[in-house]
Order: sequence, then C-alpha cells, then structure tokens
Amino acid sequence: KQGDPGEAFYVLTEGEMDVWQQVGQDHESKLCSLHPGECIGEMSLIAGQAHTATITAVVDCALLCLPKPVFDRVTAEHPEILVNIAGQLQQRFRQLQADLAMNRMFGKIDERLRQELLGRFSWRRLENGEVLFHQGEPGDEMFIVIKGRMRFVAEDTGGIQRVLCEVGTGECIGEFALLAEKGSVESRRTATVFATRASELLVITRVILDALVEHYPQALLHLSRQIARRAVSTNKSLSC
Repeated sequence: KQGDPGEAFYVLTEGEMDVWQQVGQDHESKLCSLHPGECIGEMSLIAGQAHTATITAVVDCALLCLPKPVFDRVTAEHPEILVNIAGQLQQRFRQLQADLAMNRMFGKIDERLRQELLGRFSWRRLENGEVLFHQGEPGDEMFIVIKGRMRFVAEDTGGIQRVLCEVGTGECIGEFALLAEKGSVESRRTATVFATRASELLVITRVILDALVEHYPQALLHLSRQIARRAVSTNKSLSC
C-alpha cells in the first residue's frame, strides 16, 4: 500500500496486478498494469523510502517474495541483478511521466482511453544541440518535454535568426502543426527547435491526437490553454 515501508522484493509469477497512486485526498489514478516477470517493491528497497503506490490484484496472483535482508545479500553477491531491475525501473518511470504529462496537457481522461493511448506513445531522446525539427518542415507529430530543455529559433526572410523562447519539463512542442489541416501551409513548422541539454520527449502523432479528440473533445480546450500561455510568454520575451 502507498505509504507503507518497503520490507520485501516481489516478482510476479502468475496473474495481473494494477498500480495505483493517490492523487489528492479523494482520487486514485491507475499508473500501469504488471504482468508475470515484473518486479514489485524494488524502488522502496533501493531508495530506502516508503512505497509510492498501491498494488492490487486484478485476478488471482502468485508472487516470489524476498525479504529485505535476503534481497540485500543476493544483490551484493550478484550486482547484475540491480542492472536488470534498473531497466524495469526506467520503463516504469517513463510510463509514470507519460501519464502525468497527459494529465497536465489534456486534463482527466477516461481510464480505458488513457491506457490505450499510453500504449501507443513513443519516445525521442536528444543530446545537447541536437535538432528536433527545422523551420518549414511538415509537422505530423507534437511532443511533450519529459526531461530537459528545448529552444525555439525562427529565421526571417532576410536570414536573421531570433530566439523565440525556451520550454522545459511538462511543456508541449509542435502542437500548432497538428491542429492545422494536414499538408496545409499552416501545418509546417514555424521555427527550428533544438535541445539545450540532454532531453527526453513523449511523441504524439497526428493519428493519436485525432483519436484522443474524437473520444475526448475537452482535450482541445486544455491544449488551447497551454498554447495561449506559451504565446503570452513568447510575446513578453520578444517585447523585452
């Protein structure tokens, strides 16, 4: 249960379990589902902290349990186990970040639709200085910054470049192109965007956004508010 101390490491061997996290006082959000072969409780043991989520069984389950003293001894003797656990943690962290980003960007979405969309997202990693897209290119994807920082630079007809703004964690990029009709002039990128540090971005294609809006039209309202906030921020920056 969320908030309980971590006292054991588990491996799910049979069945399916759901991971829930308390959001506020009266709402729980489902983060992901666990299937045979996946680990439970490892983060609490490694970090020495309380459990950050509640795990519930969807069907009858069987688990392998290693109490903390046994876990500590086994990982000390076989450190490669920690490498495998780290891989699972990274995957779960990505899913959690994607879920939080969706809530910030589009508001509360029906649980079934949210899980379906999470399974269709992809990721993009950029190193410092690497370009995400160039001004004038057609746009069929938007992005949410999960980690890092991105800079927008536009070039005018005279060839003079100007920094428009920078965005960081939780902010969206490229949404204008997806809101415009595919293939239109308005759907082309209005700026070149590149990473100013190592960055990870969640990729949302036009197909995924269209499916979201079809089932959840309110997502457009939430997205429009994000666009308006950044437009105000950019205008303030350019007027300085």
